Amino acid sequence: MNNPAATASPAPQVLALVKDMIFAVKIVSTARSLGVSCQTALSVAGLAGACAAHQPALIIVDLDLPGLDVQALASAVRAVGAHTRVVGYLSHTQVEMAAAAKAAGIAEVMPRSAFTRNLPELLQAAGRATIKAGQPPQ
Repeated sequence: MNNPAATASPAPQVLALVKDMIFAVKIVSTARSLGVSCQTALSVAGLAGACAAHQPALIIVDLDLPGLDVQALASAVRAVGAHTRVVGYLSHTQVEMAAAAKAAGIAEVMPRSAFTRNLPELLQAAGRATIKAGQPPQ
């Protein structure tokens, strides 16, 4: 008998809200090379839907997205639960957006350069967190 759960794609361990195609590829390919499943979203609504369906260990957000409503983003992220780590990255010149994101409840906000440097460690931690939570490794 065929088990649909066995053939379905695994739930993503990482969800990323990013519209920059080059950066999205960098995140997804780094995750894949580390054995961590990753899915991207193009909007806060898309991210919220994916979060509700999959309960990721890590959410990555490009805080430089034009028109990003950080309050709506923070509400969507809070709905996922306290166990989900949220990391926002942005240009180091976006001081006001960094402050707004932190005020909205996104505790980990870092410049894009620091995010890029720390990306493998962030993804590996998400993979370990998912395994501890009872999901099988990818």
